[in-house]
Amino acid sequence: MAFSSNLREDSWELPNSESRSEGSLEVMEDDQEYAEETDEEQPDQDSEGHDDATMSSPDPFTGGDIEKAFHPLRAVADRVGQQVEEFAEILDRFNAKKQRNKRVNYQHALDLVGEYKRIALETVKRLEKFHALELRERLNRSWNLRLQRSRRQADTRLDQTRGSKHLGLKTTVEDLQRWQLEAQTWELLEQLLKARYRASGFAMGNSEVKSPEPTSNVHRYSPESKVWARFLAEDDLAWERHTVVAWLMRSADTSSQNVDTIIEHLETGAERGTGLWAHGWLYTKEAIKAQKRLRSWPQALDPTSPGIESTHLSSDQTETLVTQLDPDATTRQDRALERQDQYFENATWLACWEMIRRGKDWDTIREWCQDRVEGWRAISLQGHLPNSSAPPMGKTTQFTRSAVTNNQSGSLWRRMCYAAATHTDNSDYERALYGVLSGDIDTVEQVCRSWDDLLFAYYNALLLHQFDAYLQSNYPGRLPAVLSNRFDSPSCAVFHDEPGLVGRNLVEKLKTNKATKSEAKDPMKTLQGCLIANTFDEFVYKQGLALSGMAEAKGKSKIIPAVKQLALDDTTTTYIAIEDYDSLRVITHMILIFQDLGMDFRHSTHCTAVENIVVAYIDFLRLAGKTGTLPLYASRLSAQRSVLCLGREFNDIVTPQERKMLVELMKQLGIDVVSVLTTQLELILGDMESAKATNQQACKLSILEDSATAQQMLRPIRKQFIDLDLKDDEEALLRCFEWYVLLEGEWYLTLSTGAALYKFFLRSNRLAAARALSISVPFSQLSMEKTGPILGKKVDVSRSIETSEDENHEDLGTSGVTRMHKQQMERRRRRSSSAARAGARRDNLKSVGRIYRELQELVVALDALETWANIAHQLKGNAHPHDAKTWKTELRSAVGKVTAAVEPLLNGWLLHPMADKDAPELAEIRIAYLPEIVLAYNSVLHFAGHAISREMLLQSMELAATVAAKGSDVAACFVSAGRMFELVDAFAITSKAILKANEQGSKANKGRKKTAHGETLDLWTVKGS
Repeated sequence: MAFSSNLREDSWELPNSESRSEGSLEVMEDDQEYAEETDEEQPDQDSEGHDDATMSSPDPFTGGDIEKAFHPLRAVADRVGQQVEEFAEILDRFNAKKQRNKRVNYQHALDLVGEYKRIALETVKRLEKFHALELRERLNRSWNLRLQRSRRQADTRLDQTRGSKHLGLKTTVEDLQRWQLEAQTWELLEQLLKARYRASGFAMGNSEVKSPEPTSNVHRYSPESKVWARFLAEDDLAWERHTVVAWLMRSADTSSQNVDTIIEHLETGAERGTGLWAHGWLYTKEAIKAQKRLRSWPQALDPTSPGIESTHLSSDQTETLVTQLDPDATTRQDRALERQDQYFENATWLACWEMIRRGKDWDTIREWCQDRVEGWRAISLQGHLPNSSAPPMGKTTQFTRSAVTNNQSGSLWRRMCYAAATHTDNSDYERALYGVLSGDIDTVEQVCRSWDDLLFAYYNALLLHQFDAYLQSNYPGRLPAVLSNRFDSPSCAVFHDEPGLVGRNLVEKLKTNKATKSEAKDPMKTLQGCLIANTFDEFVYKQGLALSGMAEAKGKSKIIPAVKQLALDDTTTTYIAIEDYDSLRVITHMILIFQDLGMDFRHSTHCTAVENIVVAYIDFLRLAGKTGTLPLYASRLSAQRSVLCLGREFNDIVTPQERKMLVELMKQLGIDVVSVLTTQLELILGDMESAKATNQQACKLSILEDSATAQQMLRPIRKQFIDLDLKDDEEALLRCFEWYVLLEGEWYLTLSTGAALYKFFLRSNRLAAARALSISVPFSQLSMEKTGPILGKKVDVSRSIETSEDENHEDLGTSGVTRMHKQQMERRRRRSSSAARAGARRDNLKSVGRIYRELQELVVALDALETWANIAHQLKGNAHPHDAKTWKTELRSAVGKVTAAVEPLLNGWLLHPMADKDAPELAEIRIAYLPEIVLAYNSVLHFAGHAISREMLLQSMELAATVAAKGSDVAACFVSAGRMFELVDAFAITSKAILKANEQGSKANKGRKKTAHGETLDLWTVKGS
């Protein structure tokens, strides 16, 4: 299938797009504080006229403005229009490649995820052109607040209009952050699919983290790097956890503050300019030198010297300073550093923590430390386990091996790190850093500020604990019991959970943790959590239930049914809002991907709830004007839900081009088009309250005034007895039937459906809707559209073969070329036989469409009567018409149309139902409508006899003769309606009018005018004796 190629080059450059994404990358308290501050500033900027657009006069409404007013979600679609279209195109392309081969489908699913990640990354790159500076400033302020060294200067704040209003854009930095989160989510899914399907032997494809190959020559003396590689190769759960840790590192490196920028902030906070970072404890060193000069000591300052504790104090005179500058001086002497140096110490550990958190390799950390004459810190990290550093962009890191190669180094070194982490005199970031290296959780959790940080702490600890257990089980000699008993190792309750429940429990813990519970409500974090916990099927089920509840809260939903199978706990579970269309797009495509991988939603007990998500996204696509994508997504629903969904969504589509395109798409995707249209009609009728009462109310037509007037002895026809406006449900039914015209063939279905609509409109006195149906889909047009595939050419079957302009049979006579007589006769015989078969098929089509055509004739008659009444009533408004001749001409023409419209109703009308069940309804319509129309027709003739010509009165007598003819079905209809006396009285009044008119005009009219049948008024002339 093909979608619209008229895609915008950059859908973000739309001045009319005003919607905002709800996703936000940072949800820490300091970021929220910054957002509040900038929000307070924004009105002042607008009031000062920074936005030129606010100073210009408003433009007049255009067609596009009106359309956007009726379709508010078009703004959302414009904002992400290119992405919505791309997602659909890619899905359609891969949809066509699906096979029953699981390996092939797995690879296609991976490719699909990769394409979606590419779209997100490209969008991030495009948004960074406009919002990178603002995002950087926001993160800078976040760091200032986090380090408690914020210097709020108005001139450094970023103008919120930069990159947005000045460029005519309506995107914000929140859009950039949300797309960053989406790109990370697609990458997480991609990596987890590769990790979890590794055991199936499927192709790995390109991965940021390559799965290690099993090493066969590992023994007790092998370096720990080889043991680590074998561990990851043999244990699928370990490789999955390693994948999550590596993903968390890459996410931090791409979405958080740049390390170089962090260092700049740290230099500022340490009160030392650029270039002085390498001078170590600068302020404490100066204090020590001052003491040595004071005491004239050439040797190192002795901490036990008399008076040193009272004189060697910090600048604020509150703490005794260290007397030596080695790294262990503070802990060994239990003394302090100058305030600036203590900040420098904490900031240095923070920088190391940030580099480890971002997965920087050991060479990078070593170089950074050496540049600042702090190489000992890199040495303390050199034994860092290989898993904790994920190579960015697929680079091979040299931080993936232990520098010491003896068989005891790794486990023992991690226990030493744990001892350092639990030392309470160390700073928080130093303890957290050693906590990461040892696999501790408590010390790392103290510095975690986000959902990702806390998840990283837990998964890193789980992985290291799992590796230590692997060593003890497979290589117990690498750490003798005497050493393991002497030095403690980290312990946590989560280590003892069931392996399959660890991820689930951790994600739930993050939802209740004080530091992360706010961020855990972000839709992308919710998705990431269920992917990591491997509870996607459970999550989408509950999400579908939540959508059902959200829809029902706003009133009974027509597209999302109520599903009450599980009580949802809103205190522990976060759900995506039904208005969050960006998140619905992501979760919908994830559902389709998992479908391709074998997760069965369509035949499970959760089917309805899960499909609510896809249906909600389909509804957004319709409201956003992306109608060409509807069949694609509906085809991934169960058969019944697909039909129900499209039956609801298609009713707003009115252009023939769109309808034809959608019919073709449904055919290509294997959707039952007839079922969709039939269901659409049933749904509309079911929604109409009056439709439910149609069978209980009486079918009645009343188009005559209640009493006669002074000018006219017969009751006149009411003016405009057919409403001008259609109700919304009536328009919906008409639009629904217009779809049937596009069905190839389907003559019986289309005509029977149209007849059913006519019966419904007429029985419920919806005359305006019936007239609209006769205008929009007349029988002749319907016949021309439908007969081509059936008869081989387009034919109006309501016309006779002899008079039809569409019948162009070839001449059956001899051609110009002389042929044998026998050949000519054979050709004539074949043509005659073919013509006979075509005629039989044509008669059959005409018979099937008879009810539709006759009901249309009734509506045409009513329309003609109303038109005549409107013209006739002009005489009341002006007793002396300005142009009496023109008025009479129009009235005469209207009488002719009334006569032509009413005559088909006077002989066998609605007496040939296609099925016995239709007979009562048709009889009800005949009894309700035919007597009133005949009486109205007689009133027309009576009025015309006085206003136009006396000869018009003779047509009334002809009407009486037709009704009184032997076997007349019209007379029987009057008897059934109980209105025969009314008819007789009407004809009697007309007869008196003829006598009176003849008496008045007998002398004036020498030559009598004759009717079409040759009658004159002479018969009614009464001669005196």
